[in-house]
Amino acid sequence: AREALEVAYVLQVVERGFEEPDGMSIARLNVYVGSTGVTSPFGPLEVVAGALAQATSDSDGWPIIVVRPDLWLEDAQGVAQGYWAPGDALAFVLAHEFHHTVQFAEGVYGQDQWFWEGMATWAGERQVPDTVPAWAFARVVHEYPEIALEASGTERSIPDAEVASVHPYATFLFPRFLADELGPDLVVGWATDDGGPPDALARLHALLA
Repeated sequence: AREALEVAYVLQVVERGFEEPDGMSIARLNVYVGSTGVTSPFGPLEVVAGALAQATSDSDGWPIIVVRPDLWLEDAQGVAQGYWAPGDALAFVLAHEFHHTVQFAEGVYGQDQWFWEGMATWAGERQVPDTVPAWAFARVVHEYPEIALEASGTERSIPDAEVASVHPYATFLFPRFLADELGPDLVVGWATDDGGPPDALARLHALLA
């Protein structure tokens, strides 16, 4: 896990120029195993239902990552089934959550769900290229091409609840396409342009104008 996060830091902060997560200039980013029934000094460490990990903040406002103990089991099962190499699922999930802590620092987390989940999935897929978890999300775009990119990912905008829960992650294909066709610097500029419009697509239009 530590190695995966160190690689995530190098790829996202050092090489691409994303903003460093808050506090990392003076301390390490804390990662906890949650959903074990153990209570930390700042409360229960629980991961939201259906997720293998979660980026959040501690009681002092510093970013942390909480992972479920079965993340390692999920990784091992995928290896046994021939889906990925040992550690790939772990690295993908941790890179995804690390990018959320970057987004906390950038001030873009929570603006548009499709944008911040899609970007974090792109970060995970970039660290573990063509990994099965990412492409499991991508099937939604193939099967439901009529769903707009900026659909909120809620049952109100996408009637099928399962599709609604996966769609925001499947949008990683868009930043991947932009990076492949126009260069990753454009994607980084899009994600870090805090002086642009708050709407993600409007901000991209402004960059491309």
